[in-house]
Amino acid sequence: MDQRRLALIRSGGVDKYRCVGTGYLIAPRLVLTARHVVVDKSSGEPWSKINVQVGHPRDSDASPRRATVLWTHAQGRDVALLRLGDPIEVSGTVKWGRPVGSAPLRYQGLGYPLATVKEGQRSVEHLRGVLPPLAGGADARDLYVLDQDPAPGKPADGKRAWSGASGSAVFCEGHLVGVVIHDDDAFDNRRLHACPVHSFADDPYFVDLLQEYGACSPQLIDISAAPSSEESADSGQAVRFGRPPAARTLTQAEEELLRPLWALLEDPSLRVAHARPLVQRLGYLVPADY
Repeated sequence: MDQRRLALIRSGGVDKYRCVGTGYLIAPRLVLTARHVVVDKSSGEPWSKINVQVGHPRDSDASPRRATVLWTHAQGRDVALLRLGDPIEVSGTVKWGRPVGSAPLRYQGLGYPLATVKEGQRSVEHLRGVLPPLAGGADARDLYVLDQDPAPGKPADGKRAWSGASGSAVFCEGHLVGVVIHDDDAFDNRRLHACPVHSFADDPYFVDLLQEYGACSPQLIDISAAPSSEESADSGQAVRFGRPPAARTLTQAEEELLRPLWALLEDPSLRVAHARPLVQRLGYLVPADY
């Protein structure tokens, strides 16, 4: 998650803004968000006026940029791509992921919910909590459940406290896995729902647009949480805590094995993307900062 890619979106007609939401810059001119943030529900057409401000307000003084709706999902999933009038260059690339397994995963994101408004200005909320892969509907492609740690109370005026968080990018282990689309009143404002990346990342038009505008095609990395001690005991699998042992001299066989591995995994971020899911599947718990 990169705070420089956070986007505040305001959309509406020529007279005034009708909707506020959140987005995430995935390419110099592309912002990923929720469809209902930028499309008029009554007409089904994109709002005629969409302004986007990219960057966390603490370290960005960028002026809002005009944007247009470039893509929505053909099967009606609540996601959209915006095209900025001017590019915004941010170093690094977006990594994409797909939660797998049954153990809950930690997630985080950044958004602009209505609950943060003070004196007419929205602040950033750092979303964080647990994504339980087994929660949700019968079709796993429909949505992810997000059980939020900090949560606002229900406003006395009946407004939705989470309004404006729609479009927030959801990250697990540094990989973008979903887009927030709505909250769930039944869980006392502590539960959000997100559209999974894997439900739209294979859309041919979406992939073509990412390539056209300078982003890599989304290669989804499977992400799983290490099993709990109870789960491991039930399965007979050992769980080891802590860091690897101190460095030692490699054997000749290990030296020979390292050469092709370095050629394949020279990029540090690529090594992390493959190594962390591997050791988790083996039942190890790896420190988050390792």
